Amino acid sequence: MWAQHGGMTAALDDTDRARLARGGAAALTASEGMALFDAALGAAEPVLVPMKMDLAVLRAQASAGTVPGLLRDLVPPPRDRTEPVRADGPADRLADRLAAATGADRSKLLLDVVRREAAAVLGHTSPAAIAPDQVFTDIGFDSLSAVELRDRLAARTGLRLPASFAFDHPTPSELVEHLSGRLGGGHDGDRVLAELARLESAVADAGPDGPPTGLGTRLRALLARVETAAPAPAGDVAARLESASAADVLAFIDDEFGPEDPEGE
Repeated sequence: MWAQHGGMTAALDDTDRARLARGGAAALTASEGMALFDAALGAAEPVLVPMKMDLAVLRAQASAGTVPGLLRDLVPPPRDRTEPVRADGPADRLADRLAAATGADRSKLLLDVVRREAAAVLGHTSPAAIAPDQVFTDIGFDSLSAVELRDRLAARTGLRLPASFAFDHPTPSELVEHLSGRLGGGHDGDRVLAELARLESAVADAGPDGPPTGLGTRLRALLARVETAAPAPAGDVAARLESASAADVLAFIDDEFGPEDPEGE
């Protein structure tokens, strides 16, 4: 991206430029661009992408676990991934607040989260700029901004969300209804299901090394405890989970990245 308003960047408005800046991309001056072009012509590598990155932004993303996969080699995470993951991230804090709320208060809390994140993506200073029943595409969302909103809400909720979710649920109110259903209703059984959804997301995002050693053994042990606590028909998984102790499942998730089980697989 070049700083001059012309050529490939001519169609970018302030919102587009702010989005790129949040992603860590900085604009090249004419002299920087030409210097990189000269360097590329003299390089032996067959494929190059000359670009200017804001490393401070990328380091902040690395700390939050949201740096794009393509750039992870540039800014490795700030701590050893083998350390136990502490339950003190944004998703955990939101889950605690939702667990303490009921009914309309839960919906209001989720709506506030959705409107704040949508406003941030579009460059607004206040969530009041996003009306609950406005269609996302009518207020400036495109495929790129929808992906950014997806990433922000995934980090806040701990849910794995598809890239199309803002179009599948086209208003903040409809999106809140969807998220509320995924996160559960606030009692112990629903919170267990919400924690299970977060665990599924963590396993899916485990990276090239796959899930931690011993995870299969722990999951089978957890399932055995669930079945012992509340016998249910073989196919009724939801019923078994709702009958499980929230403390049991939460303790299991806390231990998810703990010491490896020598007998594990």
